[in-house]
Amino acid sequence: MLVAVLSMGMLYAGIALISIYDPVLMFIDRDIILSLSLVLVGVLFYSHTTQHRLRLIAVALSSVTGDFFLSIPLNKVGFYYSIGGPAYLDVLALTIGLLSALKIVVEINQAVHIKTQTNKGEMKNL
Repeated sequence: MLVAVLSMGMLYAGIALISIYDPVLMFIDRDIILSLSLVLVGVLFYSHTTQHRLRLIAVALSSVTGDFFLSIPLNKVGFYYSIGGPAYLDVLALTIGLLSALKIVVEINQAVHIKTQTNKGEMKNL
């Protein structure tokens, strides 16, 4: 869990620093890129469907860690950056929304798969 949280936190801080120092590379909104990257890496670390709560906890902790990692170089340069500001909460809300939507899609997929599954020995007519 620690490795996942720290690596996702560094990913968060890295993407945020790239968006600050070179905004030309960001052709999509910064919040969307941060949220999608956190969801993608969270799914890579916790890929099993029963690990939804661990994925949610890891993404929340890593976003806090990433916001802290982001504040360190910005404060050394002279920018005032408050940890846990409105921009952070926007990214966190979008990330939790994407994770919830992913969980709903997985649950619907499992329900449809169970309904369409044939019983043992039963043959369906084509």
